[in-house]
Amino acid sequence: MGPAANKISLIHYNDVYNISSGEQEPVGGAARFSSAIKSFAHLNPMVVFSGDIFAPSI
Repeated sequence: MGPAANKISLIHYNDVYNISSGEQEPVGGAARFSSAIKSFAHLNPMVVFSGDIFAPSI
């Protein structure tokens, strides 16, 4: 095993209360977040979601 075997990439998110895009920050909504995660795909990250994504957005 080489040096890369010692690295762990982790993306954690929680308390995302607004998933629709807006005209002021935070803009982009769920699509922006999805693009951000995809930009780290080369790291093969573990993506962890802790909850609270839909309320009070729905």
